[in-house]
Amino acid sequence: MNPLAFVSLLLAITCYALAVFIIKISNKKLHRLWALFNIAVGVWGTGIFLASISSTSERAFRCWQFAHLGGCFVAVFFFHVIANFCELNKKAFLIFLYTLAISFSILNLFGLAGYKVFYAFDSLYYIKADNFVYVIFQCLFGFCR
Repeated sequence: MNPLAFVSLLLAITCYALAVFIIKISNKKLHRLWALFNIAVGVWGTGIFLASISSTSERAFRCWQFAHLGGCFVAVFFFHVIANFCELNKKAFLIFLYTLAISFSILNLFGLAGYKVFYAFDSLYYIKADNFVYVIFQCLFGFCR
């Protein structure tokens, strides 16, 4: 198991455990949003773990697609948690962010998200931007953090 696999597995297990704990004690919208954030990070970590132990580029690409399903919502849920915690009225911006995340998820599911995999460090398949779609997505979601 390479270091990326170990760390991403640890991340996924920790986030899923925290999400279960939060859901059990949740009584506020803020708690539920934080649980969703942890689930998204857990999905991202699970996908990276599976991609980092993949033996073929096709399987690694599918695992990266799974990782991005969670990863594209991490920034959105984080912003939503902060907006809720600070009692900010950012409904229009949140709708915009959720729309972007859903749009990217759809593109991702059809293999149109703008990235491909390559064999790196003689040990794992990693991603590389293939066209402008992935770069725009990363810039937009980096902006909302």
